[in-house]
Amino acid sequence: MTGWFSLRIFGKNSKCGRQKYTNAFIHLRVSAPNLQVARDIAEELVAKRLAAAVHVTGPSRTTYWWQDEIHNEVEWLCEARTSESLKDRAIAVIREIHPYEVPEIFSQVFQSATPEYAAWLIQYATGEETSS
Repeated sequence: MTGWFSLRIFGKNSKCGRQKYTNAFIHLRVSAPNLQVARDIAEELVAKRLAAAVHVTGPSRTTYWWQDEIHNEVEWLCEARTSESLKDRAIAVIREIHPYEVPEIFSQVFQSATPEYAAWLIQYATGEETSS
């Protein structure tokens, strides 16, 4: 998604309305084969400020087709909070770390956020690494 994105903002002391952003906020999701890979993805995305946060949940069971066979595996889910403009860079980092030939990577646009959360995401998902 490029150009302007209309995001619905909800504030405790403000009117509900639409504010314009040049960039959509997204959940970038990827499943990982184990906790270590999931942690590596999360830490790298946050360290490079390609995501303000990454939630890691699991384990969960997944059933899927691969090379004409049904597989049943345990996987972990990483869900990054970032912006559309950082998506391609974040996906490149995920691909460097991820061992799967075809990792499950997809994004969903935020439909709404509080003003405080939107400001926090803008502050930390900059794509510009800083020293801690």
